[in-house]
Amino acid sequence: ESGLKRVSWSEAQPQQGIFLIIGHYVTYGETVHGYKSQVYLREPDDKLANDYLALTHQYISLYEKLIGSYPYSKFALVESFWESGFGMPSFTFIGPAVIRLPFIRYTSYPHEILHNWWGNSVYVEYNSGNWSEGLTSYLADYLLDEERGNGANHRREVLQKYADFIRGDNDFSLAQFTSSTEAPGQAVGYGKGMMLFHMLRRKIGDEKFTEGLRLFYQEYRFKTASYVDIERAFSQVYGKSLAPFFNQWVKRIGAPELTVSEISRKQKGTEWRIEGLLKQRQMGSPYQLDVPVAVTVEGEPVARYFTVDMTKKEQRFSFDLPAKPLRIDVDPEFDVFRRLSLEETPPALSQSFGAKKMLMVSASHASFDLKRVWRQLAKYWGAEIRSDSDVSRLPTDRAVWLLGWDNQLLDRVRDSFAAYGANVSSMRVTLNNEEYRAGSDTVVLAAHNPEHPQQAVVWFATTAIEAVERYGQRLPHYRKYGYLVFDRQQNNILKGEWPLLTSPLSVTLEPGATVTPVWPQRPSLVQ
Repeated sequence: ESGLKRVSWSEAQPQQGIFLIIGHYVTYGETVHGYKSQVYLREPDDKLANDYLALTHQYISLYEKLIGSYPYSKFALVESFWESGFGMPSFTFIGPAVIRLPFIRYTSYPHEILHNWWGNSVYVEYNSGNWSEGLTSYLADYLLDEERGNGANHRREVLQKYADFIRGDNDFSLAQFTSSTEAPGQAVGYGKGMMLFHMLRRKIGDEKFTEGLRLFYQEYRFKTASYVDIERAFSQVYGKSLAPFFNQWVKRIGAPELTVSEISRKQKGTEWRIEGLLKQRQMGSPYQLDVPVAVTVEGEPVARYFTVDMTKKEQRFSFDLPAKPLRIDVDPEFDVFRRLSLEETPPALSQSFGAKKMLMVSASHASFDLKRVWRQLAKYWGAEIRSDSDVSRLPTDRAVWLLGWDNQLLDRVRDSFAAYGANVSSMRVTLNNEEYRAGSDTVVLAAHNPEHPQQAVVWFATTAIEAVERYGQRLPHYRKYGYLVFDRQQNNILKGEWPLLTSPLSVTLEPGATVTPVWPQRPSLVQ
């Protein structure tokens, strides 16, 4: 018929479903290395399309080299009609605002492309746990961060999310995870799952890990696979059974908690020996752990790494060294999935959003309209709200948000902010050597509750009614940050994470000395 075009698709491999997206699109595409890269946009945007076409080739090339050939003849970015984010076989369906966010191109986009290997060609046996989200998170979100030199911080953020959102009453095993868009479910299914594959890589080495990925993909392409199938593939390339490792991390609920004590050093001729005691303090039986321990040695620019094969709740260790040890750090780069101690979790918004209960305390001198939108925000977040004239001290059984520049409870947390370099005075904040003021800026700062450090306090300082109305949905997306600043137009002009001030797993052996450790550089997984 005139003006009509007939298009047909065929797929020779077995599929779990068929997806049909219909709409008016401007299409872009090019063929490279035997597959077609496509972009479907609702309005013309040549630059955006060309950027995504180039990224598609870049990521497919990366994962073909790491895992094996791309399983389909095309990959398409399709603009959605609403703010969505779905990954289907050979295409992803993403909302119009999302695809235009700069960071999406280096986080969610490679994640969705990689799902064509894990989940959309090697299918998931959901009855025994969804392994694909953890593996995809590790080889997409995490691996690209590692390539940028941010691997340790990424791992710390994963462990902090678990500590902030998972408590005894809402924890579950990887074998029980199917899918989730909520923070607690993602802390286990994505976070713990990601760390499982990181620990596996550390255990068997990069070469065997890559070999195991390729073998697993080759054997289960267009078949359904479980954690047991993954274990068998990696055991085959490793040369010994990894069943105990997988059983522990897949089936067991919870996480180990580590402490170190009784650190001593002794000189033996020209050599030194350092000794100590590692403990697991979680309830239940001990985990079988490969615990990295770094020792900074006098005269050496980079710390030495050792591994303690920990099989008991309490285990002594000793290392012989060629020179005086100055400092010891247990799991300093967060390579073990574990529950972080309070000292290892700098204040962040996530601690408030992960709390069982939340109290919002509004400034009594604020305008009527500002109080109104604060009440709406409290309702949206499911929080109790009271005036600062009715609250004499910070409660210790819940997270607290202090609302307003002139909140009367601010004095109680001023020193907590100062410990991290944020100087709070009357209607202004100095942060990173810049001053921000009431009337022109909105500032959000997180701290530990000085009355009960396990609880969070967040100060939300603003005079802008429209800022409060907008941030009800936005702020939870900034949950990993300890401080935020927005300008008059609600643009985020500053964000960051507070540093670790101390760690109970780090011990300096020189009294009064400041020893700054340097960790050895790690090789890339993709050479």
